[in-house]
Amino acid sequence: MKLNKNLPADLCILICFLANMVFSQDISPWADPTSTGRSQPVYIVDATINGTQIDISNDWIGIFDDSLIVGKDRISSLPASDPIVVFLEYTPPGSDPLPGAREGYPMLFRIWEKSSGQVLDATIAEVISGTAEFSEGGIVAVTLSATKPSHINFDEHADKLSQGFRLYPNYPNPFNPCTTVRFYVGRPSRVKVAVFNVQGSTVSSLMDVYMAKGEYEIMWDGLSDDGKRMGAGMYIIRMQADHYIQTRKVLLVQ
Repeated sequence: MKLNKNLPADLCILICFLANMVFSQDISPWADPTSTGRSQPVYIVDATINGTQIDISNDWIGIFDDSLIVGKDRISSLPASDPIVVFLEYTPPGSDPLPGAREGYPMLFRIWEKSSGQVLDATIAEVISGTAEFSEGGIVAVTLSATKPSHINFDEHADKLSQGFRLYPNYPNPFNPCTTVRFYVGRPSRVKVAVFNVQGSTVSSLMDVYMAKGEYEIMWDGLSDDGKRMGAGMYIIRMQADHYIQTRKVLLVQ
């Protein structure tokens, strides 16, 4: 059963389909970093997800200063023969500052696994060369490791779920402009599904109704309750039914 909010069902499904087509192309989920004229090379020696080397033909690696993307690339080989170029902040004479990595701040890494559409935080397993801090001209080489949580297969675990509730990973994720939220109601209950920003404020109340047992879908079109288009960033989808509460992180991209 599918539930929709704000956009007509056929239109939202079409938009999501087209968005999927976009993400199937050779693009990353992150915006291009600002080219500031100040840079630092970062070499990826190895990168794994759950102990398995990433798909070098599809997966992307992003480098961040806090939440700011300062470098990204799809690695063509491991160890990488070419570095990911990181751009450092710079203020041209008589001009506004150009955003970039701050000198001396730690590097944060994320991996976009294209096959699942998930953005995963990556830890530095080993620093092979240099220091994993931003510094103009400093050469850094690292190995990365990310962990992807296992997901429940609904068909294989239907019996176990029959008395419970589940909020499944939304799809696509990252997304633009809309994403599908799928959940399971184990017994007749009042179900609330809402979207929150990272500060904990409600962005969109997707539903608050009494529902029969079953599996459902609802789409979030990236709009707030008052119809405003939300900015790119991380949001939290929260499902509550009886005493059950579960959340999922979603990434809205431009």
